[in-house]
Amino acid sequence: MESNTQPQLSVGDIILEINNVQIDSNNELVSEVQKSNGENIKLKINRNGNIKNITVKADYSETT
Repeated sequence: MESNTQPQLSVGDIILEINNVQIDSNNELVSEVQKSNGENIKLKINRNGNIKNITVKADYSETT
């Protein structure tokens, strides 16, 4: 039986890469998410010391 749940980020996850681009700052993270135009993005994350690859749908909206 397949699960209908989407992979999600969890509190404490560290984003290492977005679409194979290394992320070293918040500015880089925002820039890569903006480039996705709301499409799925591939993330490499560090979750509690374990490296995981997940795909999530980008949902970026700028707030002022």
